[in-house]
Amino acid sequence: NIAASIRRGDLMSNLEGHKYRIWGSSDHYFRSVINKNIPDHDNYSIHIFSDGDGTSDNYIDDKGNSRSFEEMCDILNIPKDKTKYHTSYSKKNSDTSVRLLFSTIKSCVLSDVFVGSYSSFSSVITLYRDKKSILPKNFGGFQQLNNIFYENPAQK
Repeated sequence: NIAASIRRGDLMSNLEGHKYRIWGSSDHYFRSVINKNIPDHDNYSIHIFSDGDGTSDNYIDDKGNSRSFEEMCDILNIPKDKTKYHTSYSKKNSDTSVRLLFSTIKSCVLSDVFVGSYSSFSSVITLYRDKKSILPKNFGGFQQLNNIFYENPAQK
């Protein structure tokens, strides 16, 4: 399994003015990482974890637009029949958010390959993994770990 944690919710809530907006990795980054580093990704199931807007099951793209599952797969260039989207946040119910949070951590830690974002959440997941993890370049802090690979998060 491939798991990707795509940080969007808090960064997209105020797209232009958010002081940590630069931490957001583009859709191009995730598409590039999956296609470049996992060339046989058709042989895997792909799990996309993202907080979205917290009110729907839609994916939030790197421009802050709500997208359907089909649109997300097209944007990320991943097969629809082998992909599952998981919302990891709910504004509707805090108990649900806690369960989603721990379920997301567990799934990402146990995945064969983990693709992370600039976030403390991805840091925590990476620390518990002994399999391949891919993080944005200049993420920092993990240079001594052999299972961490870095990719340029250039915006496109």
